Amino acid sequence: MSKEQPKNEQIFPGGPTQNKVEEWKAKFGEIFMSEFGEDTYIFRTISRLEYKQILNTEGNATELYREEQIVGQSVLWPENLNHTIIAEGKAGIPTVLTDQVMNKSGFVATSGPVKL
Repeated sequence: MSKEQPKNEQIFPGGPTQNKVEEWKAKFGEIFMSEFGEDTYIFRTISRLEYKQILNTEGNATELYREEQIVGQSVLWPENLNHTIIAEGKAGIPTVLTDQVMNKSGFVATSGPVKL
């Protein structure tokens, strides 16, 4: 039997509390955590409507811009993640996080088609 983590304890050093994680789950449903070396990100999935809004944003001409918009919309931790922080951070993180968000948002099949 696993020991339950206290609700006011951080889930990792410097991270959000278990209470905050439960609040996010209640608001968004499933949430996910991904680590990049010392950096930890917690994200939620995006809806079809949110995806369409990102695609229809004026000036949304590049894949890099769309990745930054998806990351900015879906990342819950670190809090207050903004375009400047994303743009000045490690170059590959927005791309990998976008792939993970899109995967968990249903844009990638979990199995191939099955012949009937």
